[in-house]
Amino acid sequence: WRGDATWVAAGESMTPAFYAGRQTAATLGTSYTVMSLTSERFDTDGCFDLTTFRFTPAVAGTYFLAGGITWNVSSDFDKGEIAIYENGTDVVAYGSWPNRDKNIMVCSTIINDVDTDDYFDLRAKNNDTNHAALGGMDKQFFYGFRIIT
Repeated sequence: WRGDATWVAAGESMTPAFYAGRQTAATLGTSYTVMSLTSERFDTDGCFDLTTFRFTPAVAGTYFLAGGITWNVSSDFDKGEIAIYENGTDVVAYGSWPNRDKNIMVCSTIINDVDTDDYFDLRAKNNDTNHAALGGMDKQFFYGFRIIT
């Protein structure tokens, strides 16, 4: 189903697609930091760079992108924030969660039209003292895929 009252033809592909994450904990400060996602579950077209932590689609189109971070919170935690940046400066998706005293996950998603030279990264910060982002592919992640339109 394509969403416009028609079905996707057999064989159409929703690629490029990727899922990147980090196995180990990461300490975050009070300014946005690019998340160093150093592992991949999959990357169909080699579009996620494990050295710059960026997704650069090889095919122009409409993409679904999502990211999430789980903070290890044992005491006062004012606010955790994540953002998906486009081309290093534009925030295209944002998520936050205030005032918790337990582990929290903050997620953000976007559907965005992109060119082949656009790039995206996931960033995060705390609004108080440093807290660690828990390690694990399901605790720090960024993924996306092209939507058939």
